[in-house]
Amino acid sequence: MSSTEEFSVIVIDDEIDIAEILSETLGYDGFRSTFETDPQKALIQLKEQKIDVVLCDANMPGMKGLEVLQYITTLEHKPLFYLCTGDLDANEDVIVGLGGTGLIMKPFSVSDVIDRIKKDLKIS
Repeated sequence: MSSTEEFSVIVIDDEIDIAEILSETLGYDGFRSTFETDPQKALIQLKEQKIDVVLCDANMPGMKGLEVLQYITTLEHKPLFYLCTGDLDANEDVIVGLGGTGLIMKPFSVSDVIDRIKKDLKIS
């Protein structure tokens, strides 16, 4: 049985308040969590570190969440990927079809997000 301490999470969101709160809450729950407000810098972390879960905003200056997902599909270690949005033309089936794990609609409950990650990582 796995525990949250075994898994690293990165939150990618240009809104620092959202990124920081979500990352801190994941940390309180035991995950090794960080955040990045610049998606280009997040791509470097994804390339250089083993990250298990990505929570990514859909619309950020300079890069869309689906572009981050496209990059992730090229990595050897493919983390779980959740696209977080309040406005998107795609649905969860589209995200999964592109190689992601799922869609998280804003506004969301942080506890619901954590429960979903734990379920997908098979953590009880």
